[in-house]
Amino acid sequence: TCYKVSTRMETLLVTLALLAALIALVYKYLTWHHGVFKKLGLTGPKPNIFLGNFPSAITGKRPLVYDVDKIYSKYKRTNRAIGVFLTRNPQILILDPELAQDVLVKNFGKFRGNLAANWIYDRNADKLAAQNPFFTSDDSWKTKRAEVVTGLTQNKLSSAFPILKNCAEKLSKYLEEKTAQGNAVIETKNLGFRFTSNVLGEFLWGIETNALAKPDEPNIYLQMQSKWLQYIFNSMETYFKLLLLPWLRPFVQKRVFPEDTNRFFSQLTKDAIAMRAKNVDSQNSVDFLNHLRQLQEKKALSHDELVGHILTTMLDGYETSATVLFHTIFYVSYSSE
Repeated sequence: TCYKVSTRMETLLVTLALLAALIALVYKYLTWHHGVFKKLGLTGPKPNIFLGNFPSAITGKRPLVYDVDKIYSKYKRTNRAIGVFLTRNPQILILDPELAQDVLVKNFGKFRGNLAANWIYDRNADKLAAQNPFFTSDDSWKTKRAEVVTGLTQNKLSSAFPILKNCAEKLSKYLEEKTAQGNAVIETKNLGFRFTSNVLGEFLWGIETNALAKPDEPNIYLQMQSKWLQYIFNSMETYFKLLLLPWLRPFVQKRVFPEDTNRFFSQLTKDAIAMRAKNVDSQNSVDFLNHLRQLQEKKALSHDELVGHILTTMLDGYETSATVLFHTIFYVSYSSE
């Protein structure tokens, strides 16, 4: 009996020792790279073993910017740059504006790698998203960015001011008609997106979307924009959650832009170009469509590149401008004095 108890005890001790060794090995594997910044002379906050320094990117409990702001506020007065971890991936977070300018401008040739380029899993399948400089890197980033921003210079945007003015007058007319009714209820979020949609429709494609002309009716153009934007946000959220299990990406997340909106905006661009070619009077319009037509003649851009550049501009200006506008309208109405 004593022998059996002793054997069981030895077995238990060996099992516990092996389990402890396994836990130690797993812990070592998960934390071996935590000392990488110390070797580089950089300090930084201690990361969570699994979630790193930005847990909100995975948990979604609050916007990621709050995690960044917390770290920035703690180290901004004492460090120009620190080491942080996005899950288990080491990143350098620059805190000093002058150092950031050196990286982004002065020495940009040495820092052209782009983390967001990894958000696209299959560039052949996600061909329109692959045209966006935000999702590209190195020479491709430089080329595509130049093709887009040359159509968005201060002079060209100033020349396109009549488009914005025309849309603003439609917005003002709608608000005047609504407020004249007395205690009218105006859904400012919907109105903000309709206004931005109208502006981008005229500036990017040279078309009237009727998003503002008929603000109380369903609008296919607005619906496709909203679906496209929500899909992008969902894709970004999925990407961050899969950083812990990257081998799941082929089964869960393959696209940044949905296929049906790709077809819609591709056909819309094709139709807009055809109408522009037939309408001699509009061929001198100072809008983004004419910029792309000139660029296509000069560089023989493909149709996918044209659509991709339009969607790049729409992604930059659609949700951002609409959010500022509908909050502004809301607070002006809330504090009318």
